[in-house]
Amino acid sequence: MSESQAILVDAHGQLYAAQGDGLVPAEPADLPADVSLILVVPGEDVLLSSVDIPPVRQATRRRQAVRFALEDRLAQPIDELHIAIGPRTPGGEFPAAIAAHDRMEAWLGAIGERAPQVVAIVPDYLCLSLPHDGEAALYLGDDRALVRIGPFRGFACELSLAPALLRRGDEDIPLHVATDGSEAADQVIARLRDRGFTVEPAATTAPAAGATGLLHAASIRPPINLLQDIYAPRSARDEWLRPLRPGLIMLGLWVMLLLAGQALEYRELAREQEQMRAFAETQFRAAFPDVDNLNNLRLQAENEIRQLRAREGTAGLFPLLQAAADAIGPTSALTIDSFQFRNGELFLSLRGDDVQSVEALRSGFADNRVAQLEIQSADAGSDGVQIRARVSPAAS
Repeated sequence: MSESQAILVDAHGQLYAAQGDGLVPAEPADLPADVSLILVVPGEDVLLSSVDIPPVRQATRRRQAVRFALEDRLAQPIDELHIAIGPRTPGGEFPAAIAAHDRMEAWLGAIGERAPQVVAIVPDYLCLSLPHDGEAALYLGDDRALVRIGPFRGFACELSLAPALLRRGDEDIPLHVATDGSEAADQVIARLRDRGFTVEPAATTAPAAGATGLLHAASIRPPINLLQDIYAPRSARDEWLRPLRPGLIMLGLWVMLLLAGQALEYRELAREQEQMRAFAETQFRAAFPDVDNLNNLRLQAENEIRQLRAREGTAGLFPLLQAAADAIGPTSALTIDSFQFRNGELFLSLRGDDVQSVEALRSGFADNRVAQLEIQSADAGSDGVQIRARVSPAAS
C-alpha cells in the first residue's frame, strides 16, 4: 500500500473523507482496501509536551524515560495515558504527544474493519503547515481554533479561548491566520492584535485552511505519529512472519515438550533424592542414636566416626603398652627406641644385646591373653640386634 489517504474522525467518532472542496461522511466498509489510512483526530484530546532527557538509543528505554519525566506533569494517572515520542529536536528535547488509552481505542474502533490499514494517527492542529521557522499557523473555524507553533507545539480549543491560551512571549512570533470568514473569527483576530500579536493572512502556501486542507496535509507527512508502542501497525510485521508461522509453532511445541520432559525428569530425581535422604537419615539414627538434631548428615557422620576412633584408639593403646612393658620388664637386654599406634595396633622399634633378646621377647608374650606379638624383622649387628615388632590385641 504505497498510497495514503487521510480520514477525519470527529469528537463523536464519525468518519469524514475529502471529496472535492468539502467533506463527506464515510463508513469503514466504503474506504478503499488498497491504501494506507491516516486518522486525523480532534486536537483537544491530544496534549503536546517535550522532555529533556539524555540520548537513549534503545526505543523501549527511551519511552520509559520519557514517561518517567512526564509523570509529575500530568493530572491523569500515567497508566491511563498513551505517550508517543517524536524525533529529537536540535535543542536536545524529545517531543511527546499524549492521549488517553480510551481515546486511542475509540479512534481505532471508529475505523472498524479498516484498522489494519491505519499507519498513523495525528492531531488535527499538527496538520497546519508552517510557513517558515519561527512563525506560527492558526486556523479559526466557526467554533474551534487550531494553533501550531513550531514543528511539535500546538493545541486546539474553543475559538474564543485562542488568544488567552497563547503563551507570553509568543507575541514575537508572526501568526499566519486562515479563517472561515466568520464574524467570530474576525473578532479573535482583533483581540490578537490588541494583545500585540503580529497577524498576517495565510498565503496559499501557508497554513492549510479548512478540514479538507488538513486532510491533504496529513496525507503528505504526519509530523508525529500516535500509532506507537502497543498501537504500532502490525500488518507489515505480520506479513513478514506469516511464512515462518508454521515453523515457529512447531518450534514452540517442541520447546514445550522438552520443558515438560525435563520437568518430569526433575520431579523423578527429586523423589529419588528424597527417598535416599530418608534412608540415610534412618541409617544415621540407627548408628548414632544419641544425636538429636540432624543438619548435614555427611559432616555429622564424619564427626561421630572421628570421635569414635579417638575414643577407641585411646582405650586400646594402654593395654598394648602394658603388655609390652610386662614382656620387656623382666629383662634388661631390651630397650624401646620408639613406638607408634596405628589402627588399633602398636608398632615397636627395640634394641637388644644379642639374638637371645628376640627369644626373650617372644617368651614374654607367650602367656599374654591381652596382646599378641609378631616379630617383623630382627637385624643383628656389632652393637646388638635391631628388632621391629607389632603388638596387636589378642584374638578373642
